[in-house]
Amino acid sequence: MNLESRVEKLEMGQEALDHTFRDLVKVVSATHEVVALVLKEQQDTRRELNEFKGEVNAQFRQIDQRFDQQDKRFDQQDRRFDKIEEILIQIIGRLPDQPAI
Repeated sequence: MNLESRVEKLEMGQEALDHTFRDLVKVVSATHEVVALVLKEQQDTRRELNEFKGEVNAQFRQIDQRFDQQDKRFDQQDRRFDKIEEILIQIIGRLPDQPAI
């Protein structure tokens, strides 16, 4: 092999390496873009989920408030029934003391 053919062979190898490197850069660049897009979508999804979670938590707080109000009403009704029961017991307790008409 003469010197000229060896130089040509080396230049062809260098060109092949350069071409492979450019292809690799394209692949890495495309992979970077895909990863960036996936991360952006993940952030958007996470933001939407956090907003939804906030809405659900607000609805649960409203439901809890309604239950608390209902519990207060039931407690008031229980107290009223207890007072009515006490009054009825007192009335029934006094009935034998009353003369029959």
